[in-house]
Amino acid sequence: MAGAISKITKVSLANFSKAFPQAPSVYSRLNVSKLGFISASNYSQLQGGSGDTTIDADDELGALTQKSKENMEVLMEKTQEKGQEMKEKTKEEANDMKETAKEAAGSMTDKAKEAAGTARDKAEETAEKLKEKAGMGVADDDKTGET
Repeated sequence: MAGAISKITKVSLANFSKAFPQAPSVYSRLNVSKLGFISASNYSQLQGGSGDTTIDADDELGALTQKSKENMEVLMEKTQEKGQEMKEKTKEEANDMKETAKEAAGSMTDKAKEAAGTARDKAEETAEKLKEKAGMGVADDDKTGET
């Protein structure tokens, strides 16, 4: 009989718990990794009666903020210096390229003048040869007085 009563008790307790479902708790929705546990020593430090931890945290936060500002200023200065260096280097390279282009243009002009002089000389030689073949050599021009 004791076994039957224990079964009846278990079934009735199961039915009773199903009849009144519990609302989900706030903690059941949080991931275990998001829960934080405070040890007794940390808790006593956080509860330090005079509130010194808040002041220390504010001071530490202020120091970190100041250090971040300083680091940012240093980085900005370095960036400006690098930018200036790059600007100067680009200017120097542009001037070098300009000089090289001038030299190349001068060289090309000289070669063009030489080629024109050579072509003129060849044309004069060809004209003289044609005159000689036509029977009007330089000697005939001297007799008539034409130049």
